[in-house]
Amino acid sequence: MIKVKVFTPFGLANKKLDEKGWMELPEGTTFGRAVSQLGMPGPISKICMIRLNGEAQPLHTPLKSGDIISCFVFLGGG
Repeated sequence: MIKVKVFTPFGLANKKLDEKGWMELPEGTTFGRAVSQLGMPGPISKICMIRLNGEAQPLHTPLKSGDIISCFVFLGGG
């Protein structure tokens, strides 16, 4: 098993993450598979930019322990 840190948009709880935001995945899991397991609702996924370790990566990129998946929402308000 590997553990990756996940930063999701504010207010989006995810049951796949532990209380500190880590997700356990089997060895060989790809970036795309991990993102799909987050199960973000369609409208949210369309307004997010998802990055692996701060950079755009192909979805077939294999993950390793300690990687960071970040979801940035394009919309904001004030």
